[in-house]
Amino acid sequence: MPLPSLAVACCPVCGNEDRDLIGVADESVQVVEASRWTKIRTYWERKPALLLLILTVALGSPFLGLVLVGWPGVLVGLAFSLVSLLIGFFAVTRIREIERGGT
Repeated sequence: MPLPSLAVACCPVCGNEDRDLIGVADESVQVVEASRWTKIRTYWERKPALLLLILTVALGSPFLGLVLVGWPGVLVGLAFSLVSLLIGFFAVTRIREIERGGT
């Protein structure tokens, strides 16, 4: 004989505190599955021709200035090297692609 559902004591026969409740429900349930995903791809895009030009200007201009003009030419060559450094930011670019999806 099961215990009444409102009883707070344990079973007098076996000492078990579990309860079995029996009921009937007539309901409709709708299950919806939702998922979201994100794909992140990061890579470096290199432009080899521009990178080679920048390295040539950055390394060659101070020596060319030294040979042609002397020490003032080295300073002008270093100025060209700084300009090539600024152009260098366009030679190698970090690209980050983000793709999202789901329902």
